[in-house]
Amino acid sequence: MKKFAVGSVFIKLILLYTFFAFTFSSCQSAQLAESEISPTPTATPQNANDNINRPTSEPYKGDLSIFEGEKRAENSQIERVMDILKISGGKTIADLGAGSGWFTVRAAKRAGKTGKVYAVEISEDAIKYINERKQKEN
Repeated sequence: MKKFAVGSVFIKLILLYTFFAFTFSSCQSAQLAESEISPTPTATPQNANDNINRPTSEPYKGDLSIFEGEKRAENSQIERVMDILKISGGKTIADLGAGSGWFTVRAAKRAGKTGKVYAVEISEDAIKYINERKQKEN
């Protein structure tokens, strides 16, 4: 029977997310006027079921190909990251916050025909983009 270390996989996903968050945090920045910043809610929930109106950002609606830069693989050291995560043939991988599917495609190539890659994304536009990419890039 094969053991599956859920904890180590979770830790690796957190490390991967942290790596990408710090790597790409400086890719795009914008200055917001004070009037554009949503106020932070001050209500404290009485219990976990209380419905508090929290500000959320809108999903990105622009051109997703901006995340496909020539140097992205080199700058993010994606091959090294996938080596560290032990992404290889037959593995099952989840790409949380998949965006344009940039990482999803690379992980799928590594996982091969016997592996599975799940692209998890909240933006309907991004999901459509990833599905089109799946068809185009096989």
